[in-house]
Amino acid sequence: MTMLQSVLSALIRSGKVTVEITGMDMDELKKTVWNEAVDMLEEIEGVAYADEMTDREKVEWIQKRLENKELRSI
Repeated sequence: MTMLQSVLSALIRSGKVTVEITGMDMDELKKTVWNEAVDMLEEIEGVAYADEMTDREKVEWIQKRLENKELRSI
């Protein structure tokens, strides 16, 4: 996360800043977030069962993926 994202995130969580998004379809947002989570878990599962990676490489890949480093498949 960039510094700006971290600061904004902290301000939003503390209630010092509110975000208003007009025209947002909450059902569509929930569906999108759900699908992204499913995709990420499937990627992690693929790495966990990969024979061509060492356990150390798997752990490093999964950590980076969870930190949102934009890793995609193995």
